[in-house]
Amino acid sequence: MVADMFMPLLRNVSDMRSLRTVYDLEDYQVGMLFGAFLGCVGCYQLWKAAPSVFVDAALAYGFYKLSVVSSELRRQGKCNDLLARLKFGIVAIMATRDFRKSYELMDFVKLVC
Repeated sequence: MVADMFMPLLRNVSDMRSLRTVYDLEDYQVGMLFGAFLGCVGCYQLWKAAPSVFVDAALAYGFYKLSVVSSELRRQGKCNDLLARLKFGIVAIMATRDFRKSYELMDFVKLVC
């Protein structure tokens, strides 16, 4: 059961190792690794911090699973553009949540000026 959970990730890593250049990478290949890493970080933060961090972990897991489905669609020769748009939406939600938590408007003004 646990091996089946990591099988798409292991298959993705083996596909990435067989590529010739970094320019041959697809969005789902990077997204699967990034999503798995974000999921681990989110679960750690959930364990150490507050329950509100659970939303970050859930979004990271959603990002990972969308990347897995996108990978499977690409293997079947189908279009995965909709899933790429959904992943972009998740990244935008995560970025706005972090921006509102960490920064104030004056911090942004100081960076620009």
